[in-house]
Parts: sequence; C-alpha cells; structure tokens
Amino acid sequence: MLLAAAGAIALAAARDLLMLVPAYLLASVPLYALAGFRKDARGVEATLKYYLMGAFVGVLMLVGVAALVLAAGGSGYDVLAERLPGAADPLVAVGMIGVLAGVAFKAGAVPVHFWVPDVSAGTSPAMAAFITTVPKLGAVAAAYRLLAEPFAGARLDAALVVAVVSALSMTLGNLAAYQQSEVLRLLGYSSVSQVGYMFMVVAVAGRSELAMPALAAYLAGYAVTNVGAFAAAAALPQARTLDAWAEAARGRPWLVASLVVLLLGLVGTPPGRTTVDRAPGAVGAARGGDVDHPHAVGAAAAAQQHRAESALGVRSAVRPLPRLFPYHLPGGRCTRRHDRPPGRRTCPGRDRSRRRGRSVADLASPGRANHPGSTSEEPHVGALTQHRQPRGGTERHRFVPREDRGMAE
Repeated sequence: MLLAAAGAIALAAARDLLMLVPAYLLASVPLYALAGFRKDARGVEATLKYYLMGAFVGVLMLVGVAALVLAAGGSGYDVLAERLPGAADPLVAVGMIGVLAGVAFKAGAVPVHFWVPDVSAGTSPAMAAFITTVPKLGAVAAAYRLLAEPFAGARLDAALVVAVVSALSMTLGNLAAYQQSEVLRLLGYSSVSQVGYMFMVVAVAGRSELAMPALAAYLAGYAVTNVGAFAAAAALPQARTLDAWAEAARGRPWLVASLVVLLLGLVGTPPGRTTVDRAPGAVGAARGGDVDHPHAVGAAAAAQQHRAESALGVRSAVRPLPRLFPYHLPGGRCTRRHDRPPGRRTCPGRDRSRRRGRSVADLASPGRANHPGSTSEEPHVGALTQHRQPRGGTERHRFVPREDRGMAE
C-alpha cells in the first residue's frame, strides 16, 4: 500500500514523461497483489483481469511516450509545450492517446474501466477502498497537469478527447450502477462515474481560474465519501448483496443513515458536497467552454453532460434506499413483498406494533377476546405470567387462564 501510494504521488508530481512511466508502474504493480488479497476464486479472477489490462495499457503508454519524444525531441513538459505545436500531427495524436490511456486506466475511466467493478467485488472492502481512491487521485492530477502544460498548445484537440471520455464515464458508470444488486460492484461503478465528473474539470485545465480549486475540492470530497462508503460495506463483510446487507444491518440505524449520507454525497446532494466541489466544477467547466479557444468545445460539452447526468446519478444512489430503510426506521413498513425478511409474514416494524403490550402467545390464547380489534363479547379472564424458553434463553409472556393461575404459580 505504501508503494502504491508513493506511485500515486509520483504520478501527480511528474513533470517529465520518463518520470510518468515509472510512476505508473509503481502505482500499478503493488495493486495487482492487493486485488487478490482474499486469495479466493473471485480475487484471482479480478487480479488476472486487472493485470492483463494494466499490462496492455502500459504498452500503449510506452508507445505514446516514444511518439511524443520522437515528435518533440525531448520528454520534459516544458519542452513538449514548446515544440508540440510544430510537430507532426500523426505522432502527436498517437502520443496523446497513449499517454491519456495510461492515466485514464489508473483513474478507472471509460473505456479502460472494466477492471474496476471486478476488483471492487473480488477483494476485501478495505483494499477496494484504497484501490478506487488513492491511485485515482494521482491519475486525475496527472491528467490535469498534462492538459495544462504539454498538451495546451498542441494543434490536436486533447480537451475534446477528455470531454468525450468524461461524458462516457458519467453515462456508463451511472447506468451500470443503477442495475447492480451487489454493494461492492455498485460502489465500483460509482467510482467510474465519479471519474467522469473529475475529467469534466480536467477538460478546462489552464483555461479557467476555477478549474484548479474546483478539482482540488472535488478530489478531497471524493476521497472522504468513497472511503466512508466502503467502510460502511466493510462493517458487514458477509453481506454482499443489497438485500443481505439490509437484513444484516437490522437494528443498526446509524450505520444505514451513514451509508445514505455517503451515497448522497457521491452525487453531490445535501448533506453531501454540493457547494463544496460539484457546483464549482460545473461552473469552472462552463466558464472554460466560453473561452475563445478551439479546444474549449469539449469543456462546454462536458458541462452540458453534467447537467444531464446529475439526475441519473441521484437515481443510481437512491435506488438501494427503499431496500434498506424499511428495516430500520421506527414503525417502517415493507413496500414490496421481497423486502420482507425470510420467514416473516410482515415487516419487523409492523410486528412490533401488533405485539405491543402482548405477545404472540397472548393472541393465540383463549382470553384474547379483549385484545384491541377483537369482536367477541367474552370478558377478559386471565393473567400474564413469565417463563423462560428452554432454548432461546429470553423471557416471554404467556397468557394463563384464571382457573389455571394456581398451577402456574
């Protein structure tokens, strides 16, 4: 974990392509071992997918670095910013695509995102939180620096490429998360959609005064909410699906409430990160799109896509809530038959309201006539005594008719 964190820091701090490649490897290779931390079938499959895709994208990144060095005659960001405007367009195009593919893979953006949900579901929640948070921060910072410095003066539209990746990540991530029934896979696809919102700000790198503070605030808010969401999932490690998590979290309303707040925070709604990062990011992208620059078209497209995807993101976050709340709110009701716990005919809250003051044994006894809702005129004759169940070890009330009270005593 320390090596991967050092690689993420090196990604964000790199100012040379020959430094960017070792940082990519340092941030990737240790994570291959962390992905298979559980050492089970799912972990091995996730590790294999992660490794193969990482090796393939690493080759693309090396090809891109070689093309840019060949086109500009140097590897430093300052040298590239000076010489890329006059370099051959085919070499610059190959170099941009290769380098951006590498940082997009580390960030988990479309179309190199397929490893994210598998790794999130195949490893432990703690490892999944680390893999989907720390390397992503470094990769997004590296992408911002690439577009703000070496790619800023190139004739090719790198901002438009990033804007398209941003729109695809937002759309695919939210649509896929909306269909998930497994907690960790849902959070994995949520991290894919979050990359789209981050790249929306990256598309206007260097062209808006709000871009840098908006991205910094967004990265800080994402780190907190994403780690918190995985921590809520780690609190119940045996519950993998939403229904199983809801059943296991019965009687823990604060855990459910914290997960709800974190899911709402991931889409930027109160009490989440609305005014802290999402709004400045959209404003920064919109202002970047208004700049009189041919590369600013992608920023405007990303800002418009953000408005369209916000509603879908909210639906993806709140879709699991009806499955979770009926078990934990006082007096809650089940809205659907499959939300009821196994073996129960009604919801827990409704059972408690029906049994208030009397137990099931009371209702089944001959003296239940005076129970609320009874239509019988038979007077109430009986008393409540206590006895212990031989197996459960918990006290229950049992109705004893008046004539049998002496025997019970």
